[in-house]
Amino acid sequence: MKQTKEKDLQKKYDIVNIDKILQFTSSQDVEEFKRIATGRKFCRVGERICDIYDEEIERYNYENCKNIFVKFFKRKKFKQEKLMLENRTTSIIRTITAQFIRNVKENEINKEEIISDVKKYILEKVNEYNRELSKAG
Repeated sequence: MKQTKEKDLQKKYDIVNIDKILQFTSSQDVEEFKRIATGRKFCRVGERICDIYDEEIERYNYENCKNIFVKFFKRKKFKQEKLMLENRTTSIIRTITAQFIRNVKENEINKEEIISDVKKYILEKVNEYNRELSKAG
C-alpha cells in the first residue's frame, strides 16, 4: 500500500514539459488555439481561459488544503471530473494553465498575470509554428 501512495504522489507532482504538450496537428488546429488565446470570437462557457483558470485554481486549492472537511465534501466533485470528456484544445490549455499555477509561489498567485502568461505562451507557439511553416513552404 505504501508503494501506491508514493506512486500517486509522484504522478501528482510530476512536472510536465509544456513544449511537448502543445503540438499542433494542422493549420486548423493552430487557428483554433489562436482564436481561444486572442479571445476575439465567442467561446463557450468553460472553454475560455479565465474559466479554465478558475477550475484549475479550485483544484489546486483542493489538492493543497489541509482541512479534512474540505477534502471530504469536495472529493466527489473532483473525482467525477476525471470521467468527463473534453475537447483537445481545452484539455491542452487546462494542462498548460495548471503548470503555470504550480510554477508560481502560493502567495503570489495572480489571476490576470497567469491568464496573460498562458495567452502569450500560446500565441508565441502559434507564431513560431507559422514561421516554420512559411520557411518550409
